[in-house]
Amino acid sequence: MQVLLDGRVVGGVGGGATSVAAFVAKLRMIKSDPADKRVPESTEIVYVADTAGPYPGIFIHTCAARMVRQCRLRYNGKLEWVRSASFVDSLVG
Repeated sequence: MQVLLDGRVVGGVGGGATSVAAFVAKLRMIKSDPADKRVPESTEIVYVADTAGPYPGIFIHTCAARMVRQCRLRYNGKLEWVRSASFVDSLVG
């Protein structure tokens, strides 16, 4: 699965859907931890699975967006800022 950062391919995650989902969950947990500064809280992380459409991948966006809102992560109860592209992930994941 390709990983794109602001539209550029920066790497990939192998090992199947479970490994990819674990990688995305780890990124989101780091992002939602205020003490951990490795992933800024305004970063958007979108996982589009192979079965979700013609352009699967992990899309990470760091640019400011106009429409953002907070949502609570189910697995750790912390708040995360999300943008419109994040809804693709929530609809298919």
